[in-house]
Amino acid sequence: MGALEQYTRENYHADGKSLSRGFMEAATCLEIANSLLKWKHLERDIKSSNILLDKNMDARVSDFGLARIISACETHVSTMLAGTFGYIPPEYGQAMVATTKGDIYSFGVVMLELVTGRAPIGQADGEGGNLVGWVRWMEKKGKESEILDPCFLGSSISLKNQMLCVLRIAQSCTCDEPSKRPTMLQVVKLLNDAKI
Repeated sequence: MGALEQYTRENYHADGKSLSRGFMEAATCLEIANSLLKWKHLERDIKSSNILLDKNMDARVSDFGLARIISACETHVSTMLAGTFGYIPPEYGQAMVATTKGDIYSFGVVMLELVTGRAPIGQADGEGGNLVGWVRWMEKKGKESEILDPCFLGSSISLKNQMLCVLRIAQSCTCDEPSKRPTMLQVVKLLNDAKI
């Protein structure tokens, strides 16, 4: 078993279809956790190193033991927010309010890692400063075709198109405006519709 992170950043790529299946399962796991628990929000540190893939590329989401459960009657978190730089949504720096939309943002960053093969941080300030900013910067420069990880460029047209769909879904998840981000249920539906 290994973390999704190793498949996206160590120049080791399972076939794109298997990786797609892995994060599709992870999205489903996160949706089930958020909808079946009788809690308003299960805040976790969603990142590619916390999504584990077994030899069959079946996904498991880890670090639930470190999750903070916020009851339905609470409207915000008054304690220090946990998270990993590069995955933390912009609104957490302003209001320190944890929401499911923050989890959506973090999962969007994970999807961007998959389709670009890049880490969530480490891009030059002039190139967006982080992965989300880099993708936006590349689009603004008219370099959309260079966003996908080169390992997908030699793939079948259908796989390349699927990865472009994942890119668009990831971009909607990482929208700066939380209210414009989809729900995890919508993410699962969009991934299903894209035949991931």
